[in-house]
Amino acid sequence: MKHPLLAPITATLIPLAALYFVLPLDEAPPWPAPVPFGWPMLLLAHLLCGLPLALTLGRLVPQQFASVGLGLGLLSAALTVLAGATLGTALEGSGVVARHLVRVLWCLALQLPWAIALGGPWPASWSVGLISALLSLAVPGLYARTLIHQSHEDVDVYIRENRTASLLNTVAARVAVGLDEGPQLAQLLAYRQQLDSALKQGGSGRLMALLHLERYEEAARLLQRHSLDAAACRTLGIIRQRQRRFAESNEALEKALALTTDERQQIELIDSLAFNARESAHFARSEQLYRDALERYPAHAAYLHFQLGRHYHAGNRVAEALHHLRQAKELDPDQYTLPAENLVREMRRHTPGCLLRWP
Repeated sequence: MKHPLLAPITATLIPLAALYFVLPLDEAPPWPAPVPFGWPMLLLAHLLCGLPLALTLGRLVPQQFASVGLGLGLLSAALTVLAGATLGTALEGSGVVARHLVRVLWCLALQLPWAIALGGPWPASWSVGLISALLSLAVPGLYARTLIHQSHEDVDVYIRENRTASLLNTVAARVAVGLDEGPQLAQLLAYRQQLDSALKQGGSGRLMALLHLERYEEAARLLQRHSLDAAACRTLGIIRQRQRRFAESNEALEKALALTTDERQQIELIDSLAFNARESAHFARSEQLYRDALERYPAHAAYLHFQLGRHYHAGNRVAEALHHLRQAKELDPDQYTLPAENLVREMRRHTPGCLLRWP
């Protein structure tokens, strides 16, 4: 008698391996997962949510077809590995809904043969099959929508931080699931080629390319070959920050702060130090850095009040957040009225800020 978990485990792991090892086409973009899945976690969600449907349908097929199921399972896995990448070309011009349906059907084609081959004590009725079909369609679809929404915010962060490698992977994933961002992806691929060329150069060109490609350890070694001025210390601090090596980041950023005379740059360095403190759960230090800066840099009070408002909002200290956002808005209404009001709206949705008055 077959173990009851043999079918679900096999019907998950073999399709997962086949999809993971899809052979890329020459000059294909760096898909985080094969088209049309885009994201590895979305691929896994489709396999897990499609498993009940495959098991239910597999039980409806007579057991004398088990050997046929085994052969189809091996064939579908082999075809996925060898020809799965061509699906990206075939799906050009299709939208998000069409690609969602293709994902559901592709997973079913990979999983159903193993459910037929291995069987198991699973419910075998059309009503259960209908519920399973709804599960395989709805949950991954909602998850894909969440990933698309989150990736839109990620794109803004990656652009602001010049993180080209992460930006390229994210845009590639968005294109894979059906978003019309092919021109942006083509531009990023062309820019990556320029960065690859710059890697062969020395000096600042190679350093910039390493930073954009997020090869941080190589960039740090390149910086540390020479004496570090304020700009180099700041760059090293940001590198260690992105590696989440906050103690080393603080050391470099504090050196940069001591060497820098420009107030705007000093404020940016204090921002980075406050970020490190917050990410290290040293919230009081983060707050104190901004309060000290308010005394030292009165010309930048509006910006610092806004940053304190964001800091308190992140810590669910709503009253303090509202106070500093109000201060930022009063000191520089042109610059901070809209972002302050956006943050207050977010607080009203997610915190007790809805109980507090905002002018």
